[in-house]
Amino acid sequence: CITVAIYETFGQDVIPYVINHAEISLVVSSNWTDATSKLLSAADKFEKLKYIVQMDPLTDEQRTEAKQKAPKLKLMTFAEVEGFGKEKPRDPTPPKSTDLA
Repeated sequence: CITVAIYETFGQDVIPYVINHAEISLVVSSNWTDATSKLLSAADKFEKLKYIVQMDPLTDEQRTEAKQKAPKLKLMTFAEVEGFGKEKPRDPTPPKSTDLA
């Protein structure tokens, strides 16, 4: 797992390039206006992206728009991801001395 910064100020051609080059399958976005809607507009350019997790709550209209623009992508909120963790808790996996940072 690696972290790759994608800024809202990147051009529409740069965002798919970065996501594809890093082979990203999940993106965490800040909000609908500045991030998520831009990702959805470029959905057909992503090779491995499967999930978008938005930090802010989603409206029903936003969920509908996301399904129309990007039916192959799964859009969810961070609160929903936290709910998955509560439903299926796992023991922590501490790092080993052989793990790479």
